[in-house]
Amino acid sequence: MKGNRLKQIKIFFIVALVIILLEQIPPIQQQTAIYASKIYVLVNYGSTFTYQNIEYSPQFGNYDVFYTDQHREQHSFTVIPKYFPIFVSYDSIKKQALAFPEYNS
Repeated sequence: MKGNRLKQIKIFFIVALVIILLEQIPPIQQQTAIYASKIYVLVNYGSTFTYQNIEYSPQFGNYDVFYTDQHREQHSFTVIPKYFPIFVSYDSIKKQALAFPEYNS
């Protein structure tokens, strides 16, 4: 029993380490930012948006992910931080920064 538990803990840490290492690669970071924004958009606005493009802003260290709605209007969502971009920090529809004050300077 104890051996199985130890093996599970080792596997968990190996998987976590692999994820952390992969997140150092810019294309993986971009995909993570895209998926994080897609989840945010789906939860907050439904499936009426279409992904268009992603841009990295080196001055601010964040990703801007662009979508269009059914009226062909473009909207953007800022995803932070650079190395594990999973938090949407700005929503252009609500026109407000979300609750991440240490990144919104």
